[in-house]
Amino acid sequence: MVREASDSWSDRWGLVACLLLALAVRGVAMFARAEELTHDRDAYLGIAHGIAAGRGMCSPDSTTPTAFRPPLYPTLLGLLMVTLPTSVAVGLVNAVAGVVTVWATFRAGESLGLGRASLIAAALVALDPMLLLYGTQPMTESVCAGLVSLLILAVVGCPESLNRPLNHDPAGLAPVEFGLCTTRTHLSNEGEEDEEVRRSASYRGMPDGVSQRQVDQEIPRSRFGLVCSRSSGDRFRVGVLFGLLVLCRPTFWPLLGVLAVGCIFRTPKLSLKSLPWRVIAGTLLVVAPWVIRNQLVIGLPLLTTTHGGYTLLLANNSVFSNEVVDQPWGTVWSGESLARWQAGLDERLERELGPNASELERDHRLSQWGREFIAAEPLRFARAVWHRVRSLWSVVPHGDGDGEGGPSRLVIAAVGGFYSTLLLGFAVGMFVVARRSEWSRWWLLYALVITVQGVHLVYWTNARMRAPLTPVIALFAVAAVERRAKRLLSDE
Repeated sequence: MVREASDSWSDRWGLVACLLLALAVRGVAMFARAEELTHDRDAYLGIAHGIAAGRGMCSPDSTTPTAFRPPLYPTLLGLLMVTLPTSVAVGLVNAVAGVVTVWATFRAGESLGLGRASLIAAALVALDPMLLLYGTQPMTESVCAGLVSLLILAVVGCPESLNRPLNHDPAGLAPVEFGLCTTRTHLSNEGEEDEEVRRSASYRGMPDGVSQRQVDQEIPRSRFGLVCSRSSGDRFRVGVLFGLLVLCRPTFWPLLGVLAVGCIFRTPKLSLKSLPWRVIAGTLLVVAPWVIRNQLVIGLPLLTTTHGGYTLLLANNSVFSNEVVDQPWGTVWSGESLARWQAGLDERLERELGPNASELERDHRLSQWGREFIAAEPLRFARAVWHRVRSLWSVVPHGDGDGEGGPSRLVIAAVGGFYSTLLLGFAVGMFVVARRSEWSRWWLLYALVITVQGVHLVYWTNARMRAPLTPVIALFAVAAVERRAKRLLSDE
């Protein structure tokens, strides 16, 4: 009991240290790159200024309604900018999101059975170079990573009274924390408790005299091996978090498709009663205002944005293929060439649609041109897909800056070393977890990776696009060395 109490206090202080580390390094980065806090590369600040001024989500410096960017991030900034300077609002949102990401990653790691090794995952997130870099800019990476970590925690976590080690149920793989295919697990066979489970139970604080069989009897479980929360509010909260996530980055909408396909293949007897109604309700509550607003102001009940057509064409056009895809690895699209290409797009749009074309019409036409290129050039598209896969998982980001005042070779080497080690651990961790009997507890993390990679097979991609997956990457990387890390952290 003394050792358990000591471990508990050690874990708490370790978490506090990680949170303070996250706050400190973000503060230093923001101080060193203070001018970046107001550098509006993606027009989020322009939209946020309109919200702060009471014009709503409008194109920068206008009263024209826009759905070009997802609404969550500029809305957060706009509300704060009513009373705070722009740089302070950006810094506050990104710093808080960074600290929340570290906390949620640690708690999710505990729920996944990583124990004290969860501190390593939290530290990796706290020090992640991309989150630090984009945390100094008005971009969505910090908030999106925070929402991903909170969603993982909401799904794999549970109230403290139910936070128990789990037995794997090989009978099925349905994700019940999303409300799908709920059942109660079979009872453990008497006298067949696994020694590793008993040790885990002792470590996680299971009361003396409480057997795994009793836990199996009392706690509803999913056929996926996850604890099913007794509270309908927990599932509703999952829906709310998912709604916020897709309002921050619509990239994650296909996650629903990934989960649906998995459930259909593993659970053929689906019914209306087994659908995730509380999760659906939570998601609709958050997303419905955006959809209704889009119907009223742009004439279409749009779930996503009017940015998708541009990013599809940006990744699939002859200029990009000629100047980047067909060139040696590491070649970037020069700013001058990109500007000429964009100017040509504007001229072509004006010729074909007229000068008063709506944002929605432009988006549809750009999407059409992107699809036409893919259909006409399947081999070039295939090469571009491979280029996007490599770009998403590049250890050194390419083309994310303007080339002026870039990092030194030493910094680039350090970042490359960090990501080479981390991504190797991530890949090994996915394999290691998949071979374990309890792999199904990680189903959401696998689904998140599949979703992001799937979207960025087609749409514009660089290493920045994987930043929201940082908690997932860190947790898998730690899982690869979990046992060794636990022994190391337990040594006195």
